[in-house]
Parts: sequence; structure tokens; C-alpha cells
Amino acid sequence: MLKMIEEDRLSRGSQSDTNSLSSNSHPVDWYQRCIQLELSLQRLRAHSNKIKQVLFDKVVVLEKKIKSIEMNSKDQDLIRLQQMVEEKQKLINELESQIEEQKKLRIEDARLVEAKAAKIKEWVSTKFKELEQQNENLREENRKCHEYLSNLQKFDSVNKII
Repeated sequence: MLKMIEEDRLSRGSQSDTNSLSSNSHPVDWYQRCIQLELSLQRLRAHSNKIKQVLFDKVVVLEKKIKSIEMNSKDQDLIRLQQMVEEKQKLINELESQIEEQKKLRIEDARLVEAKAAKIKEWVSTKFKELEQQNENLREENRKCHEYLSNLQKFDSVNKII
């Protein structure tokens, strides 16, 4: 592009010198002005590319931070859930041990109740036998008393006759 501008300048030659007066009557070198503007444009493009690269790098860094934060958040959620699971498992273990303890206590209570029931049954059985024996003795005594009474009545009736 610079070559084209320079060729155009050379072909115009002295025309550009006479037409290059500004309103202040200062000559303007358009070739130099064009070169300056192109250099300025190149610097601007370079600066723009640097800004683009910096922004791209910052976006990459921010994306990594976001991913890291998301992972940390997920990790924290996972850790929180694991802690909850561990607490629930501890509670379940405690309740299971309490249930086992209650089962053992009930088994022991059942044994005690069975032992007491056996003792009561034995006592009732013994008492029943004693009462049956007493009843038998009382019947025998009652029979003897009736016999004695009957003998007395017979004796009394014989005494009345005599």
C-alpha cells in the first residue's frame, strides 16, 4: 500500500506541492501524513490485539475460577451430604443397638416371668394337693362324726327305750 501511495505521489510530482497548501498556508506532506496514520492504525491494531488477548486470558481465568467454585460448591455439597449420611448411620446404629438391648431385656423378662409362672404353678399345685388332702381328711372326719352321731342317736334311742 505504501508503494502505491509513493508511486502516486511521484507521478503527481509538483502538483501535490502546489495543492498541498492548507488554509493556514502551511504545506502538508500527504505521504508522511498517510504513513503516520498507517503507523497509528498499526499501533491501534496491535494495542487492540493486546487488549483482546488480555480479555481472552481474563475470561479463561474467570471460567477456571467459576469451574473451581462450582466444583468446590459441588464438593461442599457432597461433603455435607456425606456428613448427613454419617450422622444418620450413627443414629441408625444407636437405634439398632437400643433395639438389641430391648430384645435382650425382653428375653430376660420373659425368662423371669416363666420362672415365676413355674414357681406359682408349683405353689398352686402344692397348695391344691394340700387342700385336697385337707378336704379328704375333713370328709373322713365328717364321716366319722356322722358315724359317731349315728351311734349316739342309736344309743340315745336305746336309752330312751330302757
